[in-house]
Amino acid sequence: MAGGGTPSVPVAVTPPEAPKEPVKQADTQVQQASDSLRRQAALAGASRGGTLLTGGQGITAAADLARKTLLGA
Repeated sequence: MAGGGTPSVPVAVTPPEAPKEPVKQADTQVQQASDSLRRQAALAGASRGGTLLTGGQGITAAADLARKTLLGA
């Protein structure tokens, strides 16, 4: 018994619809949004200037290179 029977025929599939064109924003709106984001980024970066603890030459103090031992012995 070979399991014959009628051959299965695939069902015709309709092609998907073409995508709609995206809505275009006015150039002035895009420019204003870009400027706003740029200003916010500049303000965020400016507030971090006070956290710098080293100058251009880096840390000048000697580094602590001693290895710690178990139980401080």
